[in-house]
Amino acid sequence: MARILHSRVVDFIATWRAARGRIIFLIRTPRRHREDPDLLQVWHNDRWLLARTSPLIRVIDVATDNLTLVAEMLDQAGITYFQVEISSVNRYRLAVPLQDRNKVWKILTSTSDPSLYVYTESARRHRIRRVGLMRSRNFAPPRAMIWRVYRPVSDPGGSFVLGDLQGCEIEFWESSEDGKHLVTHSWNATADRVRRADLGDGGRRIGDRTYPTIKSRSTLPLFDRVTFPVDLVYTWVDGSDPNWIARKNSVLSELGRDLLSVDADMTSRFQSREELRYSLRSVAYFAEFVRKIFIVTDQQVPDWLNTDHPQIEVVDHVEIFGDTGTLPTFNSHAIEARLHHVPGLAEHYVYMNDDFFFGRRVRADTFFYANGLAKMFLSTANMPTAAASRQALGVDNGAQNGRSLMELHFGVTMGRKFKHAPYPQRRSVLLRMDEAFADALKQTASHQLRHPEDVATASSVSHYFAYVTGEAVPGNITSRYVGLDDPSLEARLANLYRGRNFDALCLNDAELDPAALRKADRLVEQFLESYFPMPSDYEL
Repeated sequence: MARILHSRVVDFIATWRAARGRIIFLIRTPRRHREDPDLLQVWHNDRWLLARTSPLIRVIDVATDNLTLVAEMLDQAGITYFQVEISSVNRYRLAVPLQDRNKVWKILTSTSDPSLYVYTESARRHRIRRVGLMRSRNFAPPRAMIWRVYRPVSDPGGSFVLGDLQGCEIEFWESSEDGKHLVTHSWNATADRVRRADLGDGGRRIGDRTYPTIKSRSTLPLFDRVTFPVDLVYTWVDGSDPNWIARKNSVLSELGRDLLSVDADMTSRFQSREELRYSLRSVAYFAEFVRKIFIVTDQQVPDWLNTDHPQIEVVDHVEIFGDTGTLPTFNSHAIEARLHHVPGLAEHYVYMNDDFFFGRRVRADTFFYANGLAKMFLSTANMPTAAASRQALGVDNGAQNGRSLMELHFGVTMGRKFKHAPYPQRRSVLLRMDEAFADALKQTASHQLRHPEDVATASSVSHYFAYVTGEAVPGNITSRYVGLDDPSLEARLANLYRGRNFDALCLNDAELDPAALRKADRLVEQFLESYFPMPSDYEL
């Protein structure tokens, strides 16, 4: 009874939050600032902000612009500063002597920019103040040792807003007793004590500017920052294409259903809601580290895709199967087993389903360590114990068969599933798997529809293979999986939209009756257009 009551309370809170999110989104609509038409009043983190608008926003660009803004102000005032490395993926930090705090405040409050804000945080609470209002009311400088200075940026519709998280931090360093050093009490990756004589001559290039650092510190990348190329590989299908449907039905008629997995021809698995369009928008907003984006398809190209973009490569199944397997194929396991044969693919890449989205800024080190090791994102869910069979779902059969291969070849077993989130891959690892599991993978590639003897390669066994051979280790990614058959779908989407606190999102298809499908389609469309409202350069 207690569990049932708790579940109902959770559902009620989620539904209330969803309704509140909708009300905020619909009623508190953005509006132009009366004095400056270039500014938009937007609702962000439970408050109104003045934001500058842009047709395309990248987190890294906003963070860099705020860094440049602060550095130029400090330069104009002749204030000494130096750049220090921090762990945040969202912002930069400049260190300033504490004795110059009043000067910094004076230069900040002398600006006429009405959209300049300062964020400060203490042990008790955080404050967000608009500089112009503080100037007019003669506020004293904040006593916090770190100020985060920023100008909010929004899409023209006001649904995507970047604010204090991307602000440039000004950290005030105290003078040592002998006056020869500056000392900080906050952690950073540069130093906690610096000689004044060592300030100013170093240089770290960020964007279009070089920022002073510390003489004794190298300007080379930190040891844990990934510098090798990383690609994305998508699998994509438009299940409404008549030509594709005809090819699939012909194969299905020839093979029959008796030997296939129960979900081999599940319509929802092939449905396209233009998720790929929004997934690529998430790459543009949040994943500037990507070198190339390969989209693997079967004689299809999205009509909105900018195939002339230098990062985009459309790869047909023929190019990756060669003389292996059987085409045409409508089996995701068969396609997975050949993805590492994409021409020109980097050693390190991330395998993406088209219903995966980056929910906030990610770096290459979200997926790989700088020494080249891949990260594996283990789920808390366990693999099924039942043997592979036609009655089981294809995903369970694929994992189960992979476990059998690991037991046979390495004498270890696999227990846990992996998160349904972007999958880091090493091309060399998959090539070695081609040799170690040759018969099983060739057989998988030959299955044109999901089959009980399939092996789930890129989404499952490759990670365990990489771990056992010393090429991968467990890592962490904050991700959220939402099935479209979830009774609380509306609440979950509203909370994702409001929170925006996951590295990766997955909106996974499900078999639904027509009415439920129409509702899910509408909710997904509203969510994706609100979360990723700005067209990217990957679109025509």
